[in-house]
Amino acid sequence: MTAESNQSSDSDAEGAALRQRVAELEQQFARLVRAQEHDVSQEDRDYFFTLSPDMLCVTSFAGYFQ
Repeated sequence: MTAESNQSSDSDAEGAALRQRVAELEQQFARLVRAQEHDVSQEDRDYFFTLSPDMLCVTSFAGYFQ
């Protein structure tokens, strides 16, 4: 093998390792975003029920309690 082909294969290996690392970081970021959204939705739900000490109910568009 020549020096050029060694450099090329080294560059390819480094590029593949870099792409793999980027993919792993993207997955970690996506998990963090989902966890944050889950925490926020739980906080919103808890805040809603804290503000409303009375019993809550849901009605249909026809006006019937569900």
